Amino acid sequence: MLADQAASLTMKLMYGIRMAAPHLSIAINRLASQITKWSRDSDRKIHRVFSYLNGASAMTLVGKLSTEDKGTVRLAAWPDADYAGDYNTTRSTSGFYMELVAGGTDLEPERCFPVAWGSNKQGSTSQHTGEAEVVSLASCLRKELLPTQLLMEKLLRRPVNATLYEDNNAAITAVNKGYSPNMRHIPRTQRTSIGLLHEIICDTESRDETSGTIDLIKVDTKIHKGDMFTKELEVRDFVEAVKRIGMRPIEKDA
Repeated sequence: MLADQAASLTMKLMYGIRMAAPHLSIAINRLASQITKWSRDSDRKIHRVFSYLNGASAMTLVGKLSTEDKGTVRLAAWPDADYAGDYNTTRSTSGFYMELVAGGTDLEPERCFPVAWGSNKQGSTSQHTGEAEVVSLASCLRKELLPTQLLMEKLLRRPVNATLYEDNNAAITAVNKGYSPNMRHIPRTQRTSIGLLHEIICDTESRDETSGTIDLIKVDTKIHKGDMFTKELEVRDFVEAVKRIGMRPIEKDA
């Protein structure tokens, strides 16, 4: 067994996903949670990850923007959740992918550049999918999107608009209304306020004109870029998800 080397091997992998391999976030984060209780199944999984990396060493994360995008570039964030997806506990998994986009349409921009991504286990057990999605949405908005939006506005000296792409109708309805009777326990269990999400996303009257907007848009799960950060996908779905976030083989010089 690799129990003695588990921490060292896993930490190297975690550095890799943080810097250049977002598509392996969920698999490696779940391995990290097994370090203190390493098993032969953990051996099998880490061997599979290294075997994949050996065969996919030419893959790289690609992004591009133009100097002409300075006045139009916007933020796109893709928060998602897998309800009770961690088979070792009853807790759900949150994940997100965030990028700068320019040109084209909201879902099909001409150019995009990755900014941040992540995957983590939620702090409390969710009662249903809608709750798990709201928790993931709130975490992405507070910890990632708002700070990045503020930074971009300081750098570009203009309001920078942002869009949150969500694939769960219950979560969107709760945020738009500002309250959900089925989730009234969230402030105590998950430390998440639906009212705060409603104010940030929907309250346009009190919004500062010097700050960009934040829109919440429904998208299909099949094209959601955050899906791969919450669960381990089947091979065909994984290949398509890798393409969606911009992973490409390194082009060799002719």
